[in-house]
Amino acid sequence: MATLLEDLVQWIVDNGLCEGDGIDIFRDYLPDTPDKLICLIKYDSDLPTTKFNQSCVYYIQVVCRDVTASGALQKATQIFNLFHRVNENVTDLPNGRWALIYPRQAPFKIDEDEKRRVYYGFNVVITTSVN
Repeated sequence: MATLLEDLVQWIVDNGLCEGDGIDIFRDYLPDTPDKLICLIKYDSDLPTTKFNQSCVYYIQVVCRDVTASGALQKATQIFNLFHRVNENVTDLPNGRWALIYPRQAPFKIDEDEKRRVYYGFNVVITTSVN
């Protein structure tokens, strides 16, 4: 079975927001190239983690890097809009995975690196099956 991050990457690719895993979207890894990329980072939170009925809560940070602030913000906003499921309680991800997806805030500027690339992102809480 694929991991949650693999399923999220595939879902983002399937929705036309990037080319593919290891090309312009990465999991838990921010490579030096390409300049324009998306990274999904699973992290621990100070919020309580709950397990119930074979499901678990995961905390993911979505990071978008671009050579311009407007480009990074635009990509982060596109992914935020995909994740912000206003009229949908359960989201069907690839590989038969279900998920309850809750962004914790709108995209915000995270950083600017020594190459003047800009990082925007947001945090999301996802309840899904344990894997």
